[in-house]
Amino acid sequence: MKLKKQRLFVSIIAMTVAVSGMLFPMKAAAAERSVNLKVSNASASSVVLKWNKPKQIKSYQVYRSTKRTSGYKKIASTGKGTFKDSGLREQKTYYYKVTAKKSNQKFTSNIVSKVKVRGDYKKGTVYGPSMTESQRKQVKNAAAKFVNTKIKPDMDAYEKVEAAHDYLVKRCEYADSSRKNGANSAWGALIYQEAQCSGYSRAFKALCDAMGVKCHYVHATENAVNPFHQWNIVQVGSQYYHIDVQCNDSSGFRAIYLASDKTMKKIGLRWKTSQFPKCPKDYAF
Repeated sequence: MKLKKQRLFVSIIAMTVAVSGMLFPMKAAAAERSVNLKVSNASASSVVLKWNKPKQIKSYQVYRSTKRTSGYKKIASTGKGTFKDSGLREQKTYYYKVTAKKSNQKFTSNIVSKVKVRGDYKKGTVYGPSMTESQRKQVKNAAAKFVNTKIKPDMDAYEKVEAAHDYLVKRCEYADSSRKNGANSAWGALIYQEAQCSGYSRAFKALCDAMGVKCHYVHATENAVNPFHQWNIVQVGSQYYHIDVQCNDSSGFRAIYLASDKTMKKIGLRWKTSQFPKCPKDYAF
Protein backbone atom coordinates (compact mmCIF):
# COMPACT_ATOMS: atom_id res chain seq x y z
CA MET A 1 0.00 0.00 0.00
CA LYS A 2 2.83 2.34 0.93
CA LEU A 3 4.57 1.67 -2.39
CA LYS A 4 1.37 2.43 -4.32
CA LYS A 5 0.98 5.74 -2.48
CA GLN A 6 4.56 6.68 -3.36
CA ARG A 7 3.96 5.83 -7.02
CA LEU A 8 0.75 7.86 -7.01
CA PHE A 9 2.58 10.82 -5.45
CA VAL A 10 5.35 10.61 -8.06
CA SER A 11 2.75 10.41 -10.82
CA ILE A 12 1.00 13.54 -9.52
CA ILE A 13 4.31 15.43 -9.45
CA ALA A 14 5.13 14.28 -12.97
CA MET A 15 1.73 15.38 -14.23
CA THR A 16 2.11 18.76 -12.52
CA VAL A 17 5.51 19.33 -14.09
CA ALA A 18 4.22 18.25 -17.50
CA VAL A 19 1.18 20.52 -17.30
CA SER A 20 3.33 23.42 -16.11
CA GLY A 21 5.69 22.84 -19.00
CA MET A 22 2.73 23.00 -21.35
CA LEU A 23 1.28 26.16 -19.81
CA PHE A 24 4.37 28.32 -19.91
CA PRO A 25 4.94 27.94 -23.67
CA MET A 26 1.29 28.76 -24.22
CA LYS A 27 1.67 31.97 -22.20
CA ALA A 28 4.83 32.83 -24.09
CA ALA A 29 3.07 32.23 -27.38
CA ALA A 30 0.17 34.45 -26.33
CA ALA A 31 2.59 37.20 -25.39
CA GLU A 32 4.39 36.72 -28.69
CA ARG A 33 1.16 37.30 -30.60
CA SER A 34 0.15 40.48 -28.73
CA VAL A 35 0.69 43.95 -30.19
CA ASN A 36 1.90 46.40 -27.55
CA LEU A 37 1.55 49.98 -28.74
CA LYS A 38 3.25 53.08 -27.29
CA VAL A 39 4.08 56.68 -28.17
CA SER A 40 7.83 56.91 -28.68
CA ASN A 41 8.01 60.57 -29.77
CA ALA A 42 5.75 63.54 -30.35
CA SER A 43 5.65 67.20 -31.29
CA ALA A 44 2.81 69.69 -31.20
CA SER A 45 1.50 68.47 -34.56
CA SER A 46 2.87 64.92 -34.94
CA VAL A 47 3.25 61.64 -33.13
CA VAL A 48 5.49 58.60 -33.60
CA LEU A 49 3.91 55.28 -32.69
CA LYS A 50 5.94 52.16 -32.00
CA TRP A 51 5.00 48.55 -31.36
CA ASN A 52 6.58 45.12 -31.13
CA LYS A 53 6.40 42.84 -34.16
CA PRO A 54 5.04 39.37 -33.36
CA LYS A 55 6.48 36.63 -35.58
CA GLN A 56 4.96 35.87 -38.97
CA ILE A 57 2.91 39.07 -39.10
CA LYS A 58 3.85 41.08 -42.17
CA SER A 59 1.27 43.87 -42.19
CA TYR A 60 -0.21 46.18 -39.57
CA GLN A 61 -3.17 48.54 -39.87
CA VAL A 62 -3.05 51.84 -37.97
CA TYR A 63 -6.34 53.36 -36.87
CA ARG A 64 -7.03 56.86 -35.53
CA SER A 65 -9.96 58.64 -33.88
CA THR A 66 -10.68 61.81 -31.93
CA LYS A 67 -12.76 59.70 -29.51
CA ARG A 68 -11.35 56.93 -27.36
CA THR A 69 -14.21 54.46 -27.72
CA SER A 70 -15.51 55.01 -31.25
CA GLY A 71 -14.96 56.54 -34.68
CA TYR A 72 -11.69 54.81 -35.59
CA LYS A 73 -10.64 55.00 -39.24
CA LYS A 74 -7.69 53.29 -40.89
CA ILE A 75 -4.98 55.81 -41.77
CA ALA A 76 -2.11 53.52 -42.75
CA SER A 77 -0.99 49.99 -43.54
CA THR A 78 2.65 49.15 -42.91
CA GLY A 79 5.02 46.24 -42.49
CA LYS A 80 7.17 48.18 -40.02
CA GLY A 81 6.85 48.38 -36.25
CA THR A 82 6.58 52.15 -36.27
CA PHE A 83 4.47 54.89 -37.86
CA LYS A 84 4.62 58.69 -37.83
CA ASP A 85 1.37 60.64 -38.09
CA SER A 86 1.97 64.27 -39.09
CA GLY A 87 -0.07 67.37 -39.78
CA LEU A 88 -2.23 66.99 -36.66
CA ARG A 89 -4.23 69.83 -35.16
CA GLU A 90 -2.42 71.07 -32.06
CA GLN A 91 -5.57 71.65 -30.05
CA LYS A 92 -7.02 68.18 -30.56
CA THR A 93 -6.38 64.89 -28.82
CA TYR A 94 -6.02 61.82 -31.07
CA TYR A 95 -6.37 58.15 -30.17
CA TYR A 96 -4.63 55.26 -31.93
CA LYS A 97 -4.72 51.49 -32.12
CA VAL A 98 -3.01 48.94 -34.36
CA THR A 99 -4.45 45.68 -35.67
CA ALA A 100 -2.84 42.69 -37.38
CA LYS A 101 -3.87 39.33 -38.77
CA LYS A 102 -2.19 35.95 -38.58
CA SER A 103 -3.97 32.99 -40.20
CA ASN A 104 -7.53 33.23 -38.90
CA GLN A 105 -6.60 35.28 -35.85
CA LYS A 106 -6.91 39.07 -35.53
CA PHE A 107 -4.96 41.04 -32.96
CA THR A 108 -5.78 44.52 -31.69
CA SER A 109 -3.33 46.59 -29.68
CA ASN A 110 -3.95 48.71 -26.63
CA ILE A 111 -5.10 52.29 -27.25
CA VAL A 112 -2.69 55.22 -26.88
CA SER A 113 -3.26 58.94 -27.30
CA LYS A 114 -1.51 62.02 -28.59
CA VAL A 115 -2.86 64.77 -26.33
CA LYS A 116 -3.48 68.34 -27.40
CA VAL A 117 -0.95 71.05 -26.62
CA ARG A 118 -1.95 73.29 -23.73
CA GLY A 119 -0.17 76.45 -22.64
CA ASP A 120 0.70 80.03 -23.56
CA TYR A 121 2.83 80.28 -26.70
CA LYS A 122 1.96 83.78 -27.82
CA LYS A 123 4.55 86.55 -28.07
CA GLY A 124 5.49 87.78 -24.59
CA THR A 125 4.63 84.45 -22.95
CA VAL A 126 5.55 83.82 -19.32
CA TYR A 127 7.74 80.98 -20.60
CA GLY A 128 10.12 83.67 -21.88
CA PRO A 129 8.94 87.12 -23.01
CA SER A 130 11.96 87.59 -25.25
CA MET A 131 11.73 84.21 -27.00
CA THR A 132 11.48 84.32 -30.78
CA GLU A 133 8.67 82.62 -32.68
CA SER A 134 11.05 79.78 -33.57
CA GLN A 135 12.04 79.33 -29.91
CA ARG A 136 8.41 79.33 -28.78
CA LYS A 137 7.66 76.60 -31.31
CA GLN A 138 10.59 74.52 -30.07
CA VAL A 139 9.42 74.86 -26.47
CA LYS A 140 5.90 73.88 -27.51
CA ASN A 141 7.24 70.77 -29.25
CA ALA A 142 9.37 69.92 -26.20
CA ALA A 143 6.35 70.23 -23.91
CA ALA A 144 4.31 68.06 -26.29
CA LYS A 145 7.01 65.39 -26.32
CA PHE A 146 7.22 65.41 -22.51
CA VAL A 147 3.50 65.11 -21.88
CA ASN A 148 3.01 62.42 -24.54
CA THR A 149 5.99 60.21 -23.68
CA LYS A 150 6.48 60.72 -19.94
CA ILE A 151 2.96 61.20 -18.58
CA LYS A 152 0.56 58.27 -18.21
CA PRO A 153 -3.24 58.58 -17.95
CA ASP A 154 -3.35 57.03 -14.47
CA MET A 155 -0.81 59.42 -12.90
CA ASP A 156 -2.05 61.60 -10.06
CA ALA A 157 -1.04 65.25 -9.54
CA TYR A 158 1.92 64.40 -7.29
CA GLU A 159 3.34 61.95 -9.85
CA LYS A 160 2.95 64.49 -12.65
CA VAL A 161 4.71 67.22 -10.67
CA GLU A 162 7.49 64.81 -9.75
CA ALA A 163 7.87 63.78 -13.40
CA ALA A 164 8.24 67.40 -14.55
CA HIS A 165 10.67 68.21 -11.74
CA ASP A 166 12.88 65.18 -12.37
CA TYR A 167 12.76 65.68 -16.14
CA LEU A 168 14.26 69.15 -15.79
CA VAL A 169 16.81 68.08 -13.19
CA LYS A 170 18.08 65.33 -15.51
CA ARG A 171 18.13 67.46 -18.67
CA CYS A 172 19.24 70.88 -17.51
CA GLU A 173 22.35 72.37 -15.89
CA TYR A 174 22.85 75.70 -14.18
CA ALA A 175 24.08 78.37 -16.62
CA ASP A 176 27.01 80.56 -15.62
CA SER A 177 25.54 83.58 -17.36
CA SER A 178 22.04 84.99 -17.70
CA ARG A 179 22.97 86.94 -20.84
CA LYS A 180 23.36 84.11 -23.32
CA ASN A 181 21.70 80.96 -24.65
CA GLY A 182 18.24 81.92 -23.37
CA ALA A 183 19.23 81.09 -19.81
CA ASN A 184 16.24 83.01 -18.42
CA SER A 185 13.69 81.25 -20.61
CA ALA A 186 12.06 77.86 -20.96
CA TRP A 187 13.99 77.54 -24.24
CA GLY A 188 17.27 77.65 -22.33
CA ALA A 189 16.15 74.90 -19.94
CA LEU A 190 14.38 72.60 -22.40
CA ILE A 191 16.28 73.10 -25.66
CA TYR A 192 19.78 74.44 -24.89
CA GLN A 193 19.63 72.58 -21.56
CA GLU A 194 21.34 75.32 -19.57
CA ALA A 195 19.42 77.85 -17.51
CA GLN A 196 19.34 80.02 -14.44
CA CYS A 197 16.53 80.01 -11.90
CA SER A 198 14.23 81.97 -14.20
CA GLY A 199 14.68 79.46 -17.04
CA TYR A 200 14.09 76.48 -14.76
CA SER A 201 10.89 77.95 -13.30
CA ARG A 202 9.54 79.09 -16.68
CA ALA A 203 10.19 75.64 -18.14
CA PHE A 204 8.57 73.95 -15.15
CA LYS A 205 5.45 76.06 -15.66
CA ALA A 206 5.41 75.15 -19.37
CA LEU A 207 5.50 71.43 -18.52
CA CYS A 208 2.82 71.81 -15.84
CA ASP A 209 0.59 73.77 -18.21
CA ALA A 210 1.01 71.03 -20.81
CA MET A 211 -0.15 68.45 -18.24
CA GLY A 212 -3.05 70.58 -17.01
CA VAL A 213 -1.49 71.05 -13.56
CA LYS A 214 -2.03 74.51 -12.06
CA CYS A 215 1.30 76.27 -11.65
CA HIS A 216 2.51 79.83 -10.98
CA TYR A 217 5.78 81.52 -11.84
CA VAL A 218 7.05 83.45 -8.79
CA HIS A 219 9.60 86.27 -8.64
CA ALA A 220 11.17 87.35 -5.36
CA THR A 221 10.68 90.89 -4.13
CA GLU A 222 13.42 93.35 -3.21
CA ASN A 223 13.28 92.52 0.50
CA ALA A 224 14.12 88.83 -0.11
CA VAL A 225 17.52 87.38 0.72
CA ASN A 226 17.95 87.07 -3.06
CA PRO A 227 15.68 89.62 -4.79
CA PHE A 228 16.48 88.14 -8.22
CA HIS A 229 15.40 84.58 -7.48
CA GLN A 230 12.48 82.81 -9.17
CA TRP A 231 10.62 79.59 -8.43
CA ASN A 232 7.12 78.08 -8.70
CA ILE A 233 3.94 77.51 -6.74
CA VAL A 234 2.15 74.36 -7.87
CA GLN A 235 -1.09 72.62 -6.98
CA VAL A 236 -1.07 69.04 -5.72
CA GLY A 237 -4.48 67.78 -4.72
CA SER A 238 -6.41 70.60 -3.08
CA GLN A 239 -3.32 72.39 -1.74
CA TYR A 240 -0.64 74.64 -3.20
CA TYR A 241 3.10 74.30 -2.51
CA HIS A 242 6.38 76.00 -3.34
CA ILE A 243 8.87 74.14 -5.52
CA ASP A 244 12.32 75.35 -6.62
CA VAL A 245 13.67 73.12 -9.40
CA GLN A 246 16.90 75.07 -9.93
CA CYS A 247 17.72 75.05 -6.22
CA ASN A 248 17.08 71.32 -6.03
CA ASP A 249 19.20 70.64 -9.12
CA SER A 250 22.12 72.75 -7.89
CA SER A 251 22.01 71.35 -4.35
CA GLY A 252 21.73 67.74 -5.48
CA PHE A 253 18.69 67.00 -3.34
CA ARG A 254 15.11 68.21 -2.91
CA ALA A 255 15.90 71.22 -0.79
CA ILE A 256 12.69 73.11 -1.65
CA TYR A 257 10.14 70.57 -2.73
CA LEU A 258 6.45 71.16 -2.01
CA ALA A 259 7.15 73.60 0.80
CA SER A 260 4.87 75.95 2.73
CA ASP A 261 4.86 79.77 2.88
CA LYS A 262 6.29 79.50 6.38
CA THR A 263 9.22 77.38 5.22
CA MET A 264 10.01 79.76 2.36
CA LYS A 265 9.98 82.78 4.67
CA LYS A 266 12.32 80.98 7.07
CA ILE A 267 14.77 80.63 4.19
CA GLY A 268 14.56 84.38 3.66
CA LEU A 269 12.49 84.50 0.49
CA ARG A 270 9.77 87.09 -0.01
CA TRP A 271 7.21 87.52 -2.78
CA LYS A 272 3.97 89.35 -3.44
CA THR A 273 1.78 87.00 -1.45
CA SER A 274 -1.45 88.73 -2.50
CA GLN A 275 -0.85 87.66 -6.12
CA PHE A 276 -0.53 83.94 -5.43
CA PRO A 277 -2.42 81.11 -3.71
CA LYS A 278 -1.53 80.50 -0.08
CA CYS A 279 0.63 77.50 0.76
CA PRO A 280 -0.41 76.78 4.36
CA LYS A 281 1.66 73.64 5.03
CA ASP A 282 4.54 71.51 3.84
CA TYR A 283 3.60 68.39 1.86
CA ALA A 284 3.18 65.34 4.07
CA PHE A 285 5.51 62.75 2.54
